[in-house]
Amino acid sequence: MSIEAEIEAHIAAIVEDYREFIAGPSALIEGGSRLWGQFEDAVAAWRAKPSPKRVLAIIERVNELTVAGLFIKDASIVKLEYEPRLIGLEGRIDFRLGLDMGKAAHAEVKTVQPQADDSDENWEKYEKRRGRFTPGAHFHRSEKVDGRTALRAVFLRPGRLHAVHVGLRG
Repeated sequence: MSIEAEIEAHIAAIVEDYREFIAGPSALIEGGSRLWGQFEDAVAAWRAKPSPKRVLAIIERVNELTVAGLFIKDASIVKLEYEPRLIGLEGRIDFRLGLDMGKAAHAEVKTVQPQADDSDENWEKYEKRRGRFTPGAHFHRSEKVDGRTALRAVFLRPGRLHAVHVGLRG
């Protein structure tokens, strides 16, 4: 399966697993349609011009969707808002959580790219250790992208945090 086909399969799984409770008629998150729209915009941008940078935009949205899914399943969170306006502040925080104890909490989701040495030696270490990785994790390597770049990407199953990495080497 090509990297593009793997990305499309991942997108389809995210749509199936998250759309209804994030942005459907019985959505369980206030502002969920805005989060879903950001995901759709990232997917549309990648489909218009596939690139590693545009895959990262999808990954960032998937990470937020996954965290929203975890919050929705948590019985101690009785209200969930995506990017609410905060009084006295210009910006927005990713999530405001209404807790069952009558208090509010806030959460910010950040996608952090690993800073590992992207060398052939490290790739060989991965190859030797691949049997120890979580089932459902898929790693891809392409020697040439745009004639000069090695692409390595990891996609995890929907329903888990997608600490996905697209590493580039020029």
